[in-house]
Amino acid sequence: MGLRVGSAGGGLSPLMPRLALVHDWLDRPIGGGERVLLELARLYPEAPVYTLLFDPGRYAGRLNPARVRTSWLQRLPASLRGRPRYLLPLIPAAVESWDLSGFDVVVSSSVAFVKNVVTPATTLHVCYCHSPMRFAWDYWPRYVDEMGAGPLKRLAVTALVSRTRRWDLAGATGVDAWMANSETTAARLRHYYHVDDVTVIPPPVDVDGLRRLTSTPRGDHWVTLSTLTEYKRIDLAVRAFNASGRPLVVIGDGPDRRRLERLAGPSVRFAGHLDDTARADLLASARALVFPGEEDFGIAAVEALACGTPVVAYGRGGLTEIVTPGRTGVFFDEESVPALNAAVERLMALPIGRDELVAAAESFAAPRFRDGVRSFVERAQAAHLAGGRRQTPRPEPVLEARVRVLGVPVDPLTVAEAVTRIAERAADPTSAPAYVIKPYVEFFGRRADSAVRRIFEGAWLSLADGVAVQWAAAYARRRQHRPADLLPSLAAIVLRPATVSAVVPERVAGVTLTLALLERCREQGLGVFLIGSPKHNPITRTARHLERALPGLRVLGTAPGRVDPAGDAELLGALRRRRPDIILVGLGFPAQERLMARLAPRLDHGVLVGEGGSFDYRELGGDIRRAPGAIRRLGLEWLWRLLREPWRLRRQLAIPQFVLAVQRQARRRDARTPR
Repeated sequence: MGLRVGSAGGGLSPLMPRLALVHDWLDRPIGGGERVLLELARLYPEAPVYTLLFDPGRYAGRLNPARVRTSWLQRLPASLRGRPRYLLPLIPAAVESWDLSGFDVVVSSSVAFVKNVVTPATTLHVCYCHSPMRFAWDYWPRYVDEMGAGPLKRLAVTALVSRTRRWDLAGATGVDAWMANSETTAARLRHYYHVDDVTVIPPPVDVDGLRRLTSTPRGDHWVTLSTLTEYKRIDLAVRAFNASGRPLVVIGDGPDRRRLERLAGPSVRFAGHLDDTARADLLASARALVFPGEEDFGIAAVEALACGTPVVAYGRGGLTEIVTPGRTGVFFDEESVPALNAAVERLMALPIGRDELVAAAESFAAPRFRDGVRSFVERAQAAHLAGGRRQTPRPEPVLEARVRVLGVPVDPLTVAEAVTRIAERAADPTSAPAYVIKPYVEFFGRRADSAVRRIFEGAWLSLADGVAVQWAAAYARRRQHRPADLLPSLAAIVLRPATVSAVVPERVAGVTLTLALLERCREQGLGVFLIGSPKHNPITRTARHLERALPGLRVLGTAPGRVDPAGDAELLGALRRRRPDIILVGLGFPAQERLMARLAPRLDHGVLVGEGGSFDYRELGGDIRRAPGAIRRLGLEWLWRLLREPWRLRRQLAIPQFVLAVQRQARRRDARTPR
């Protein structure tokens, strides 16, 4: 998955690429992830910054608001914007709503969501990942446990997070090259997203600025510095310092603050969110910085070392890559009050010099971060341009001459030939997206206006789905079209089927083609995406049925039927992320043809196939039984279904109307042809 980024030597260094930065949100207290974003903004001063939410006041003097592009979540009421849990159902659509097609490179600084941005094939997407989505992976099910949710709310949250987890996995496939803030995060990326190649570049710290504070007199207080959320385990530090009576200053703010304040005793003071100067002063004068929970990295620990303050930390996660036990701090191995207080006692007995602490922070200095990121992005772009995720589409293959039925193009192919062509194109990463239509009698009625007929002309394949279309192609080739010849030609459908198949060799029935195509997809490992709204069940049931019926079939996703262009953005984002090879669209005529024509030019890959009502049949997980094989071979499936569903009589009137229209056109052609 993703590009392999080679060594710096000999690589192409593209000049001045159009580059965009993306970060989850910039409306909360500035933490480690936001400091990385600010450093990236300094590294790429011309790049716009895309973010879900932005508070200009928090970034005054740090980030020019003119550079920031927010999502539509910014327009929600402030009371809702401040509750991230309530925003979760909206975030995927917001992340996918940005149009990043105008950029050569997108660098996402992803705390949770923005690695899922949708980028075109020509755009390199580099992700600096601070952590996989914590609440959905490492912190699950603790996340829902700590909500104190009742059974119904727990069920709803579990379903929502499960859906978000699937979205997260799919989005990870859209990243071309990965950076991580620590080996701990890199290991999680490999575990959850099956990423092979991850480069670790630690976050930046202003070591030069902080080292000037090493002469600050040491006080008697201890400090913990963090966003106040439950998974940070600040409650453990509060309880430990309650028990010991040592003074603890809690720097930071967040949703867990009120609970922590109720828990705190007189020796614990909450300083809230502080500016950089006040925070650094408290760090430099502290006995030590306390990290009570597991961290992905722990940038505050580096800041503490840079100003000459040692660290007491839980001995797991990213902090093990920063702190050297006995030299720059101590670890405790159990998240308990006695273990933390014992670690504090051990630290007090160590003779740790400030110069040694500052020296340990040097490897995390901001210039090293900037050089590392700049070099990585340049190498990744060189690899992208040289190999690329996808290449320029090759020329279209020449198809057999199409025939015309009442002006609608029809390709004279058998089911086997159509399946082979579709599968070959879908398996070729250099082929351009295309769509396949399957004309039946309703294609020739009033709903086929001029706009729909233009869609017909743009179809890569047009397959005769119905014996009536097959008959019409053969009837048009007859020398004469006398009224007396019409009924015998129709009777030939049953009595002399070989004459009907003289032009279009086989009726390419929707369900027949789909089953054969899905079997080919299973054999070749092609990915399938289903779009539709079957009558009697959701499209997800169709997917489950196919996965059971065809073990090994790769169903990459589903989406309910959408007939409005306004709903295309979310669907398009899902298709770009998952990159299915075959997209089956079952919305009925002409909604599915309109949707396929809108999607095809905007996709990077894939063949869209119109399904009509195929998803309603039992073979594809629906409830409708198909006609027996003998009746289908006689071309009388329409009659069998009419007898079972008499309410379809009005729709079936399209058949005699179609036959008469074919006869009239043939008679007019006869009149213009000299004898």
